[in-house]
Amino acid sequence: MGLNILVIIGLYLLGAALGWRAKEWHQGWPNQIFVAFSILATVGGILRGHLLFTERIHRPGLAAARKRAEPITWLVDVSIGLILIIDGAILVPTMEVAGVLVAALGVGLILARAVVEPSTTVAAFSSQDTWP
Repeated sequence: MGLNILVIIGLYLLGAALGWRAKEWHQGWPNQIFVAFSILATVGGILRGHLLFTERIHRPGLAAARKRAEPITWLVDVSIGLILIIDGAILVPTMEVAGVLVAALGVGLILARAVVEPSTTVAAFSSQDTWP
């Protein structure tokens, strides 16, 4: 599970870097997008960091911590994905490849959250009593 958390935190960092570049390339609307992305990534990073810490330090408490964080991290991940898709769409007219890559990262983050993370969580905890 720890690797999943690190990958998603890495995607947050990659998205922040791309959002920063988009903000520098286009003045105006991308500034608000970058601010929203930064706030969401900070919240998501803190919660995922807490889950990583709990997994390492107090594994019996991990199921309860995941259950508490689940709705917030789901909202954060999907929101960040949508922001990246919007950011990519803004970039496409002037920077086609960059725009497509940013939008693809958004789609990938949503898919990772909706499909990959639930599957790997079930696989990781199927033999343990700490997660259904």
